[in-house]
Amino acid sequence: MAHKIQHILQIKSPEQGQSQFTIPAKGASFGRESINDIVLKQGMISRQHGRFEIREDDCYLIDLESANGTTLNKQQLEPNSPTLVHDNDLIKIGDFELTYQKKVLLVEKKSKKPKIKQDAQKHPTVVSKPPPPPQIPTPPVSSEEPDSENPIDQLGMQHNSLRYLEYLPGIYHTDFMSRFLALFESITLPIEWTIENFDLFLDVDLAPAEFFPWLEQWYQITGHKNWPPDQRRTFLKEAHQLYAARGTCKTLQRMLQIYTGQQAEIIEFHDKNDPFSFIIELPQEVKKLPQEQIEAIIELNKPAHSRYTLTYK
Repeated sequence: MAHKIQHILQIKSPEQGQSQFTIPAKGASFGRESINDIVLKQGMISRQHGRFEIREDDCYLIDLESANGTTLNKQQLEPNSPTLVHDNDLIKIGDFELTYQKKVLLVEKKSKKPKIKQDAQKHPTVVSKPPPPPQIPTPPVSSEEPDSENPIDQLGMQHNSLRYLEYLPGIYHTDFMSRFLALFESITLPIEWTIENFDLFLDVDLAPAEFFPWLEQWYQITGHKNWPPDQRRTFLKEAHQLYAARGTCKTLQRMLQIYTGQQAEIIEFHDKNDPFSFIIELPQEVKKLPQEQIEAIIELNKPAHSRYTLTYK
């Protein structure tokens, strides 16, 4: 008896109710676009959200760097990391719930018994053995140890086509064509993802640190490129409020607190003969930070006509 594996998804839709989908051997893509094998119409689901891949008798789930992610048994999946799916696992994509079922079907093998002719038994024929195949010379062994890491993995390229192969007729669904198209997808898919999810770059909590200079241009801000990323991110979240109150005592205190992590004390009108001067007191721990950066923050955020004295207590 031979066995055949069926990979079945029970799809629970928030609007259309229950449906069933059998994953073919070539795998299946899912997302909100109609080109996907499994179409999940919802705004919070990406156009090409993810993919199921069949490897031998197992099913793997891959999240293709979707905007809102994919959960397997309430666990968030790592993007572009194949995860093994087990029987009755629950997959949540937006408001859709997919229950994976793995069914094993037994298939009988029909054995054909060879027919022996009676004449062959009386007069057996002598079959001569074929000559041995020519020996293929073995290639020379290199003295250098081979690199254990796959160069494709080092370049960050995928091994098989995730989408382009589906546009070709079935005759082209070969391993070579899948790997060939993967070369182009490794270049174009990240570009498509960046365009589709560009709004993430405008969110200060999610934007990469390399994008900070572009966000700072909105406020004509300079002198923050040497700040640590966490302080820089905090500043950008409050920049619209700090920029509106620039030149006030409150803004200067908050700017120093963001950079140093310590509360600054500002003493105004300490000298009646010099009303345009003030004193800034910072804790001693702040001395280990670059003093030129602290002075630059004070110069940019104090009133233009005033003078200050910086002390440490």
